[in-house]
Amino acid sequence: MARDKAKSSLDDGIDPTDQKNHHKNNFEQKDLFKIIANSYINEKSETTPKNIQKLHTYLDKHVSPHIGDYPINAITAQDVIKTGLAIQTYFEKQGKWTTDTTHKCVAFISSVFEYAINTLGYDLINIAHGRSRALRPHKAERMKAVEQHQFPELLRNIDQYSVDNPNAHEQTVAGMQLMTLCFVRTKELRFF
Repeated sequence: MARDKAKSSLDDGIDPTDQKNHHKNNFEQKDLFKIIANSYINEKSETTPKNIQKLHTYLDKHVSPHIGDYPINAITAQDVIKTGLAIQTYFEKQGKWTTDTTHKCVAFISSVFEYAINTLGYDLINIAHGRSRALRPHKAERMKAVEQHQFPELLRNIDQYSVDNPNAHEQTVAGMQLMTLCFVRTKELRFF
């Protein structure tokens, strides 16, 4: 069907690629992905400020440079996959082998599409749904337990931490020392 449309355009002397690019460039400002994504983030204002900041980081630092200036109805599945792969490559070049943020960015794109469809009434398909399967799978790494023979060195390192890092926060040092006494998880000590 798309091939027939492209063929008829060629018969009329119109380059289908130019026609597609013209369609991508013929839009209203409110249809831009980054405008809709900001609206989505503002709708989530009842969530924690930390979560809102994280969503803004995903949008501004990772997603917008790739598809932020596209109208939402012109974004293709390949655009989403290329964005995810570009984010993944960015982290790999920095030596960060985590894929967690990459998957979260693609999930964020999918959430923006769902918001555009369900809340703003755009008539389109969520082409971002399931696109994280094209990325390297995320494997969560758990912290290894400290062996008994490593424990004295850990205690020395904790004591040395405040000396090596003069700007270290007192709560950080106290939290590390408390963890060695109580053996609590980091999440349990988070609101120390």
